[in-house]
Amino acid sequence: MKAKDFIKRHPICCFCGGTEPATTVEHLPARIVFPRKHRPKGLEFPACATCNAQTRSDDSVLAIVAQALGSMRPGVPLIDEATLIKAARGAQISFPGFKLAGRQELRNVNGVIRKVGVFDVNHPTVHLALCRLAAKFALATFYQQSQKVADETCRINTLWAHNQNENADDIAEILKIFPNSSSLKQGSWDTADTFYFRHVKEGDVLLTAAVFYETTLLYAQLGPLSEAKAWTSMQMTWGPAAGQGIIRMKLDA
Repeated sequence: MKAKDFIKRHPICCFCGGTEPATTVEHLPARIVFPRKHRPKGLEFPACATCNAQTRSDDSVLAIVAQALGSMRPGVPLIDEATLIKAARGAQISFPGFKLAGRQELRNVNGVIRKVGVFDVNHPTVHLALCRLAAKFALATFYQQSQKVADETCRINTLWAHNQNENADDIAEILKIFPNSSSLKQGSWDTADTFYFRHVKEGDVLLTAAVFYETTLLYAQLGPLSEAKAWTSMQMTWGPAAGQGIIRMKLDA
């Protein structure tokens, strides 16, 4: 479907509270996180220009994290070096202090020796970027499942997790609460090895999990403020704001 036809069918941005007109189509996940940028169709959402642009650098950070952590599945290609360099430049647009270290190391990833840039996965930029993307996935899923835009009274509790070795089980533990998963497909392109997505509704609360290379997970808990006041805070809390996009908020206010 052409962008103008999609926007005609979905005229309101689904990321900033339901008052801004959609002018663009947001693709989740972005092409930059897929090998050779082969992102099949699917998971497209209506967005205003502000919301579409807001997470562009976050997508670049995700691509770098996915490359650095490797894949838990043997034989799965990661993004190429040229795309990694482009991602690093993209990340620096919004996060000037974030960069790949000057040195590189060889890392054995499922029997494949990869040369990867070294950086701190606990860097504040990584937490900010990946938690904001987790919130965006939750808002998109809410819209996809309900055909309604989450308003400014909702809260989105987020975290991201990673598996740096085969003994880590953070991602597996979180995924136990989800009954099923979906990936993107188009012809011979199937993202099951690269990306899959899960969600479940518990009353008024939506839980979502986006998994990349089985090493990186973006998790979110979305619900009304009345529910959020009883939640245990995770890494970062967000909410939609008209004309501003996704902004940091408190669980109880």
